[in-house]
Amino acid sequence: MPSENKTGACRMSTLLAVSSSDQAAGCLRRSGVAEDVLAWFDPLHIGPVSQSQDLDALSRRRSGYFQLQSFGFSRIGLDYFLARNEILADAAASSDLLLVFQDNLLDQLQLLQVLDTLANLPERTGRLQVVHVKGFIDELTETATLALAEHAVDVTSDTFDVARAAWEAYRQPTPEAWADLAAFDTSALPSLGPAIRRALEELPDARSGLSRSQRQILDLLRRQSLTPRDLYRSHFSFEYNSHLEDWVFYAILDGLADGAYPLIEGKSDVAFNPGMALIDWRRYVLPAMKLTSYGQAVWRGEVDDRKHNGTDHWWGGTHLTDGKVWRWDARGGALLAPGTAAQAAAAAPERDPQNAEAVSEMSETAA
Repeated sequence: MPSENKTGACRMSTLLAVSSSDQAAGCLRRSGVAEDVLAWFDPLHIGPVSQSQDLDALSRRRSGYFQLQSFGFSRIGLDYFLARNEILADAAASSDLLLVFQDNLLDQLQLLQVLDTLANLPERTGRLQVVHVKGFIDELTETATLALAEHAVDVTSDTFDVARAAWEAYRQPTPEAWADLAAFDTSALPSLGPAIRRALEELPDARSGLSRSQRQILDLLRRQSLTPRDLYRSHFSFEYNSHLEDWVFYAILDGLADGAYPLIEGKSDVAFNPGMALIDWRRYVLPAMKLTSYGQAVWRGEVDDRKHNGTDHWWGGTHLTDGKVWRWDARGGALLAPGTAAQAAAAAPERDPQNAEAVSEMSETAA
């Protein structure tokens, strides 16, 4: 139940609040929303998400994946994940829990995982509530952050049912079950509906082969040359509640610049890592970048980037590879299975990527 602190403000008598990131957790901690705050901190929109019900086993798989990536660092290492899992289980067995998650894709996936985990715990004795936050917690004043607790609602059986069904769908070996969620009532989790579509938009586009996040980067660079730091700041103009933390954004940027057929030129030869030395960070964030002629052709939908730069990455439980590329048709709002007539009909015409400059010039002339 709420009680009053020394200032007379409403305060939840909650031992543990759970939120998505270090920034959000820090804001909640400073405001006094709870006695302690746990950052869940796992970018579930990238990397493998298996069907295992064993949270520690999934944490081992994900930490192993991250440490093999250029952006891997200790904060997404196994020690942190296992300690985080234990804190949640211990608190659920003895304390009230307040889940505080924002409305973006990252937070919504984390909320699904946390609710699924809590539903599977053998002992859960305290009160469980959730606060659905619009926008970013770190943009709120301390007073407004403290007041978030006043908007807490109890987690009901309906909440658990929606969360478990959605989390199960996201971990499937194809995106079909996730896409099917759009036809169901997910109002028990009010920010889940938009997140369902936003996740599908991270599948390769039917024509260009780009995810929405990749296309937004190209969209910005076709207008003007920008540094990585300015690109990150500017991408919020496309998506005010972006789910991309800076290091994830820079990992996407590196992928666009460092492939066999670069879409971006001018980037430093240093790959971004949150633990990089200051001199390398400066080398990374300061150079201005622009689209290559190939990148322009891909942005126009004249070249399918998946056919030339290849595919080997995870979308939830789906492993996208050459020959097994699930796509999202943004125009028709439809999921397209690999090898189907619908996918072939929506695809970009075959063009030689080596001749991308000529392709771009012809398009500009025609325009």
